[in-house]
Amino acid sequence: MTHLRHFIDHYDLFVLDLWGVIHDGIAAFPHALDALTQLARHGKTVAFISNAPRRTAVIATQLHQLEVSPQCYDTIFSSGEQTWQQLHQQGVATWGQHCYHIGPPRDHHLLEELPFTSTDDILTADFILNSGPWGDDHQLSDYHDLLHQAHARALPMLCANPDHTVVRGGFMMICAGALANFYEKLGSPVTYHGKPHRAIYDALQHHYAAIAPSRIIAIGDSISTDIQGAHNAAIDAILITSGIHHEESQEDIKTKLAQHSLTPRAIMTQFSW
Repeated sequence: MTHLRHFIDHYDLFVLDLWGVIHDGIAAFPHALDALTQLARHGKTVAFISNAPRRTAVIATQLHQLEVSPQCYDTIFSSGEQTWQQLHQQGVATWGQHCYHIGPPRDHHLLEELPFTSTDDILTADFILNSGPWGDDHQLSDYHDLLHQAHARALPMLCANPDHTVVRGGFMMICAGALANFYEKLGSPVTYHGKPHRAIYDALQHHYAAIAPSRIIAIGDSISTDIQGAHNAAIDAILITSGIHHEESQEDIKTKLAQHSLTPRAIMTQFSW
């Protein structure tokens, strides 16, 4: 399929991924802004569900800067918000006092208003908050020694973004999920927030309890998070292929979907009306 309008009569709630569907980390896609406007004109409800390791208020500000009108969406669910909420609810009693944060300075707000003390020494840390690489050009190998040290101390990790990769301005970069996956394979405990895990979809469906699951469709650019997550939540999905799968052929994508027993409602090149 090539146009979102073919599905307009079948769904009331459109659950949209952000990075790869609405923007590329630098600018919003014009076709996506047009599609959002059309959904609003047709009285459809739009919710964003994102693996961004940021709180919802921060994401809302970023969307405003990208010229995504607040009139075009209803609410935002993010892995970053769920991460902050868990730390807030469980506190020092569960996680310990000292937090070692792997992630860029823009994600430091995940520790704001929380009782933890940040440490730059992995040997004094009680747990790891992982929101992604420190640098956009970093590779997984840059973190091997650090993660081995953490594993030796059996430090628990809280992963605020299960994505393994993302395309930013046309360039592929690793995300927190790649670090967490490596750490988990070492045998260390990792707690994840975000897609494809059920908790974020449970929060979404609780918020929109008046809308039947059959009237909800999720749209995203990742088979392993967006399409798998929608499958886990028993809602329909559309795969956008111009994001992280942009270098793969349609046959390769279909093969990958079949390998995971996933059947999205449609495959579209981009999120366009």
